[in-house]
Parts: sequence; structure tokens; C-alpha cells
Amino acid sequence: MIGKMIKTSILMITCVAFVSCSMDTKSLIEGNVVNTLKDKALSSSDSSSNNSTNGISDNSKNSKNKSKNSGSATGDNHFITSDVVFVSKEPFKGSGWIYVKAAKIVTPPSAKTKNEGEFMTIDNGENIWTKNFWKTRIAAEKELKIGLLIIAFERAGDDGVYFAPEDKSAAITQNWFMAKITDMSDKYRGYVTVSGGYKINLENIRVSAK
Repeated sequence: MIGKMIKTSILMITCVAFVSCSMDTKSLIEGNVVNTLKDKALSSSDSSSNNSTNGISDNSKNSKNKSKNSGSATGDNHFITSDVVFVSKEPFKGSGWIYVKAAKIVTPPSAKTKNEGEFMTIDNGENIWTKNFWKTRIAAEKELKIGLLIIAFERAGDDGVYFAPEDKSAAITQNWFMAKITDMSDKYRGYVTVSGGYKINLENIRVSAK
């Protein structure tokens, strides 16, 4: 309360002094007051502009980081998500190779369906009932061995080695095949050989996750 009274008294004295000043003095005081107010206004505007610019920059950066790191829907390094399985109408017979297709589960296998599941192939939307389905993951190099049943993407390079898919569209709509590792002697060169004589890059190998 005392503080308010002191401020009021100072204001009154200032007003009286201003009234008693000459016209030139009044003009000088008014000019200084106006200049001070302008400076404060400009300073406040610059500060607001800087904060706004910084905010946009930060949001942009966060947006870019989010875009870069929010790739959960793209799946693993082969672009295969957890809800994708590989299916075949025919079983793997122990030698050679068979084609398999990326598919989604429509009806899970159960005792009521004689352990068959209903699957929709992603490339053409065909629904098939089969017992031949594999939930998979990317193979670790240390688990590769002769006789291991693997699934690989059918994309051969100029050197005849089959490489992993380059994008999600290819991964879920183009051909994969199942075969067995038959030769590990070229592993140091970055590939193994599977039944059928095909060379598979070490980064293009999936195995059953069951």
C-alpha cells in the first residue's frame, strides 16, 4: 500500500512539473517519451519475430526427425512387417526350391480348420487355404549352416547373386523362394549357395520365426 502511495505521489509531481515546463521543454520530453516507446515496440517485435522463427525452425527439425525415425510401418530391413507371412499351395519337399508369396492372415489355423489357415496373397488378393505358411525374420549370419531352410527375394544382380528388395512395394508383391543352403564356402565373399545352384547374398536371407 505504501509503495502504491509513493508511486502515485511521484506521478503527480511529474505531472505538475510537466505542466509548469516551457513549451520547448514539453516538446523535448514528449519526443523522448515517444522515442522510448518506439524503441520498446521495435524491440518487442524483434523478440517476438525471433521466437516465432525459432519455433518454426524447431518444429521443422522435430518434424524431420519424426519423419526419419517413424518408420515402424515399413517393417524390417526387407520391408516385411510383423503381420506378413509367406505361403505356398505346395509344401517344400526337401530338395530343390519352391516359390512363396507374401500374404496376410484372414483366418488363423486351428484344430477346427485341420490346422490350415486362410491367407490373402498381397500381390493379387487371392485367398487360399493352406498348411504351408511361414512367419519369418531376417537370419543372423552366425546361424547360417548347411541344410538350413531359408527364404530369399528373387532379384539377381549382374554377378548372379540374389539381393534383398529395395523397397516395400517390391518386397510384398514380387517373388520370393524357399530353398536349402547347400554350400557355405563363399560366405567370406558375402553369399551362400542354395539348392538349385542359386547364390544368395547374406543380407537376403530369411528364416522361420516359429
